[in-house]
Amino acid sequence: VTLPKRPADHDAKRKALVTGQVTELLSNYGKIDLIWFDGGHGEIPNTEVRRLQPGIVINRRNGGGGDYGDSEGKLPDKRFKGWFETCETNWPAAKWSYTEDYGWDTAPEVIEKLVRLRAWGGNLLANVGPKGDGSVPEQATAAMQEMADWMKHSRESVIGAGPGPFPEAVNAPVTTGKGVAYIHFLPDFKEDAVWKNAPKYRKATLLRTGESIPITYEDDVLHIAIPPALRSRSVDVVRLE
Repeated sequence: VTLPKRPADHDAKRKALVTGQVTELLSNYGKIDLIWFDGGHGEIPNTEVRRLQPGIVINRRNGGGGDYGDSEGKLPDKRFKGWFETCETNWPAAKWSYTEDYGWDTAPEVIEKLVRLRAWGGNLLANVGPKGDGSVPEQATAAMQEMADWMKHSRESVIGAGPGPFPEAVNAPVTTGKGVAYIHFLPDFKEDAVWKNAPKYRKATLLRTGESIPITYEDDVLHIAIPPALRSRSVDVVRLE
């Protein structure tokens, strides 16, 4: 199949269309915190976006630089600098739009992706492909409810926490706060967490249950393990103080 030749005025009309639509969105609906461009060639420059919405956060897909880096469909392979986000297919598991052919991410799988990103200071943009009637698939709502239950006890380890020294110094994802750290025991991680040159923490607590977890130091190396009877099928978080 041979496509027809692109009209001479195609780019100009595209620029006018995009500029008009984005201008309308940024002008008529109050304060907008973030705009996420999926491709484009800077039809409306970031400078104009910021003039319309001072303080807005812009991703880097508008034909040039933006405020944060990103990866799509997979977690980053190495530590990044600055703001970063991964947009990932979750419900369904390997498709942006609704289909029943690719399976569905479980709550533990999505939480694992989240904590891996948070250990480096990144954000997870979890995708849902709605059904034809606009409803959210039952598999997604069930996973989200399980994730909400996890957040009730462990949100402090990912919301507002900073990055940690994983994997350079510790073999499990770590996030940090003022005077505290959070070690995330992933579902398939059955060994001890080992942290080289770790600060001298005196107290360890399993966030899900509030139970105390033993800490062992060998020189400057911290060793900590959750007893098998206390493990769940999801990510288990130990807070160090």
